[in-house]
Amino acid sequence: MNIVYSTDENYAKFCLVSLASLIESNKNKKNIKIYIIENNLSKKTKQKMEEIVLNNGELKFIDYKKIYQDLGEGNSFPFAGYARLFIQDEIQEDRVIYLDCDLIVKNNLEELYKMEMGENWIGGVEDPCGSESIKIPIGMNKNDKYINSGVLLINLKKWREIDFKKLVIEFIKKYNGNVAHRDQGIINGICKGHILYLSPKFNLMPEMIMMKPEQLKKIYKMKEFYTDEELKKAKENPTIVHFIRKVYNRPWFIENPHPYQKDFLQYYEKFGGKLESSPLPKKVRTRIFIYQHFPFPIYFALEKILEYKRKKKTLKNYKQKI
Repeated sequence: MNIVYSTDENYAKFCLVSLASLIESNKNKKNIKIYIIENNLSKKTKQKMEEIVLNNGELKFIDYKKIYQDLGEGNSFPFAGYARLFIQDEIQEDRVIYLDCDLIVKNNLEELYKMEMGENWIGGVEDPCGSESIKIPIGMNKNDKYINSGVLLINLKKWREIDFKKLVIEFIKKYNGNVAHRDQGIINGICKGHILYLSPKFNLMPEMIMMKPEQLKKIYKMKEFYTDEELKKAKENPTIVHFIRKVYNRPWFIENPHPYQKDFLQYYEKFGGKLESSPLPKKVRTRIFIYQHFPFPIYFALEKILEYKRKKKTLKNYKQKI
């Protein structure tokens, strides 16, 4: 089983948490290969990562600068945040699971890793906030499904066949480096029609925990989304919990009503992590309060206003750059 992370020193403490949860939840797997695309990680951080993986797998660091140098695109190309899209030659495996650092693994990943992909280029979980305003600027239709890029099952063999990195470079240049939602937008824009849609248990996001699927479909004008039963099972027994900041705070902040914060902290505190004082942003606080204390139509009206502002801003930027 092959796993990929991408991190710098600033986010390394959260990568340690995710890495530890991965090893803990996959103890029966001794042939795990973990690739970390790193941007100036300290020797101390690398040692901690090696200690976590010790006797439970193989760890390899990949300098992100090498990936970019091999592309030969020059310094003007907007590389920041795109490293994972260029791994087809650096990682000689047929498939990998990519994981963001701000998540924890709660169950064995064998089911995900061995999933039949067919000719699909990538597998991902539908984003609960897949609104029109983030689809149209990348050439998608409003009813297309849009995946979150925090957990990806990547068909590297297929990437090499189609020269995926070339498609990425062409896509970024097409939009003059201004792709809505950056690498996530690129993945959805390029892979449309070649995506395996995964169960929400493989990337449980905050909106899936707080809201009902019909509410999410109404807010973000999605034609299709997961069923009540699918989200219920995912919430009860998630394989991966992704701590995106929208309706909850980050798990390393004191003020955080996320139901899985304690699972994050059991690893975070082992590495000397301390809860930080950061109040919930006003927008997040307002969202939670209105959702919990008012009828849904009131909350829906708030989200319509926020979505209108997002759409107006995104389309304005899109028109200016293209």
